[in-house]
Amino acid sequence: MDFNEEALYNEKGLNVKEALDYLGDMDLYRSLLFDYYEDIDRKTEAIRQYVKERNAKEYTVEVHSLKSSSRMIGATELAEKAYELEKCGDSEDWDTILAKTEGVLEEYLTYKDIVSPYMLEEDD
Repeated sequence: MDFNEEALYNEKGLNVKEALDYLGDMDLYRSLLFDYYEDIDRKTEAIRQYVKERNAKEYTVEVHSLKSSSRMIGATELAEKAYELEKCGDSEDWDTILAKTEGVLEEYLTYKDIVSPYMLEEDD
C-alpha cells in the first residue's frame, strides 16, 4: 500500500503542514511519526513511574521529550500541554503534576489510534 499522505493531512490532532514547514521533508516526517508511535507506551509508563516515585528530574526529561516529539509531528495542542507539565516539573509543582499528568497521558495514548493506520502503510 502507498502511504496516504492526503488522509494524514486530515487527521484530527495533527497539523502536518506546520510540521512540514519545520521539518521540510515528508520522508523525515514519516520517520519521526514512526518513532513517535513506537515510543508511546514506553514513554507513558516512564512518566507514570516518575510521578509515582516523585522523581521531578526524570519526569521533566520525559515530558520535555514528549513536548518536542509532539511538536515535530504537528501534535501542537499536546505539545503545549506537555510544555506546561515540563514547567511544573522544573518547579517541582507536584499538585499540578498530579492533577494534570494523567489527562495529558490519556490524550497522548489516543495518538496510537491516530497514527497506527500510517504505520501499517509504511512502505520503506
